[in-house]
Amino acid sequence: MKALILTCTAVATLALAATAAATGNGASVTDTSGCVAGPFFTTCTDVHLVTKATSTPSGGTAYVTNGTTTFTQTGFGCDYTRTEPVHLSIHAKDGETQVDHERLIQTISFGCASGFAQTCTQTIELQFANGEARVQRYDFVCTNP
Repeated sequence: MKALILTCTAVATLALAATAAATGNGASVTDTSGCVAGPFFTTCTDVHLVTKATSTPSGGTAYVTNGTTTFTQTGFGCDYTRTEPVHLSIHAKDGETQVDHERLIQTISFGCASGFAQTCTQTIELQFANGEARVQRYDFVCTNP
């Protein structure tokens, strides 16, 4: 699960970073939302991100992404919601990532009309420098409201 989350986040970040780089040193804004109704669930996403690329004194590029993503599924009398403030920072030089810092704090809520409810907070903090993991923190705590 953690690997999937990080992979999806990294892909989105790199795509946004590429967009920001293409538009110069200005910020690139992603602001989108929508829902899809399926046979069992209705799935909604809401994404608000700002990415800015700036040149560094060493000749590299710093990409910073901040924002929030929300994912919701509703069906069978139950609701699942995952909200995630996003903070990602990537420093690259000559097309290679030098430092990648990711801090993700997800709030996950699940509740059903039957009365069952649970809220969990997942925190992931990673830092990679020159291809090596320097910081890795993971925490997952749940409560029953």
